[in-house]
Amino acid sequence: MKIYLKIITNLFLIEAGYLRFSFLISSITKNYNKKIIIAPTGIDSFRSLSLKRNLAKIIYILNKSNYFVVLRPHPRDINKNFYQNLKKRNKSNKLFLFDGSNNYLETYNDSFLMITDLSGTAYTYAFLTKKPVIFFSRRENFVLKSDYKNLNYFKDRKLVGEIITDEKKIVYVVRKCLKKKDKIKKEILKLIKNNQLEIDAFKLTTNLLKKISNA
Repeated sequence: MKIYLKIITNLFLIEAGYLRFSFLISSITKNYNKKIIIAPTGIDSFRSLSLKRNLAKIIYILNKSNYFVVLRPHPRDINKNFYQNLKKRNKSNKLFLFDGSNNYLETYNDSFLMITDLSGTAYTYAFLTKKPVIFFSRRENFVLKSDYKNLNYFKDRKLVGEIITDEKKIVYVVRKCLKKKDKIKKEILKLIKNNQLEIDAFKLTTNLLKKISNA
């Protein structure tokens, strides 16, 4: 997450932060309520690892415990029959919202936790909001025996939240994350620092460009 500037004959590698993150972080507020975002990865990308087949049950269990669920599918899946049918079945559900909007910031702000399977949005959410993420892993044993386990995405899951393999335990794990949200926030802040995302990329980049133009 670095910006590299190349200047004519010489190559200068200048650490200038992550512009998109610096832009988005300014739009995040510190809200906590009973809304939970469920944001699966593309349902055709990793079919054996997707929470697709458990999704309806997870929504039902959370609603039964009076949690408001915001379902935010992967953008390319919004109009697929699976999600449109799920949306219709929950049409009269007062504890459900189907979020097909282009801007996820409002949804991120208006929540206290995210549930996903292996979507990259998990870390976007965690880094921007400092709120927990629950990773629903249907085949965790497979993940641990595969090369996936060596990827930072999978290695850092327990730092930003919890891993769950059974939807029946979802409410328990949600409550567990709430109890340890301060600890999780500290771990998220460490990851942000390690990835150098705390840099004000706009300010640093502007200053660098001014120096270059005046050189």
